[in-house]
Formats: sequence, structure tokens, C-alpha cells
Amino acid sequence: MTTTKQANCNAIQEQSRSGGLSEVRLREQLPVRRPNIDIRESEDAFLIEAEMPGVRASDVELTLENGVLTVSAVAGESEGTPTGGRFLVREFGRARFERSFRVPDVVDVEAIGAETRHGLLTVRLPKREQARSRRIEVISGG
Repeated sequence: MTTTKQANCNAIQEQSRSGGLSEVRLREQLPVRRPNIDIRESEDAFLIEAEMPGVRASDVELTLENGVLTVSAVAGESEGTPTGGRFLVREFGRARFERSFRVPDVVDVEAIGAETRHGLLTVRLPKREQARSRRIEVISGG
């Protein structure tokens, strides 16, 4: 007896052989992975570091809606078709990443920035000036 998952996989493979499966359909079939993360806080900012191997900066999408920052990307896609044929099923090296974070009120949302380097996405969420800690000097009154 075939499980539902196996039946869906077989149906996808059959559609691929017959040319009935589009690239968009393949993209929808990618499982969503939660990248490993580290979150650090300094005096002036929060830093989110997310492990995203194979992700180019142009593949990353950052959205901020209702105080929630969502990081998503699809990795491992290359342009064009292979030499000597076309892909019927293409799963090797492809991954979709997604993770969401509630942004605290102390963050200056207009100054949020991000960069990728060597498979690591770093998102910097700077704190508003008035939210940063500061040392207050105590003077002697007499």
C-alpha cells in the first residue's frame, strides 16, 4: 500500500515526465527549513545571524509587518537549463529557508540592515537612541 506522501511524490514525477509540471510548481514543493540562528544584543543593536548556505544576497527577502520581521530565501537555484538536456525533477542542493522574529519597540525599524557572507546572513537591528543604555554621572551635593 502506498502512503499519501509517496503517492504525491509519484504524481509529481509522472507530471515531470510528461512535461506538465512547471518550475513554479516545483518551487511550491520545497520544504521550508528553519535556519540555525544566534541572536546577540549589544548596547546599541540586536544582531541576528542565520545559517543559510548557498543563499545569495539577491535571494534573501526581509519583510517587516505588524512588528514581525520575516527572513526568507530560496537557495540552490541556477539560471538556465543543463547542457545536454532539461531537468525533470530537481531537488539536489535546493532549499527554502524561513524564520520570523518579533521586533521589540526599542528597535529603529528604519535603520534595519542585512548582509550575507560565506553562507551566514547577518541582520542588524539598531536600537533607537533614546532606548540605549547610558551611564548617568552622580555628583556630590556637598
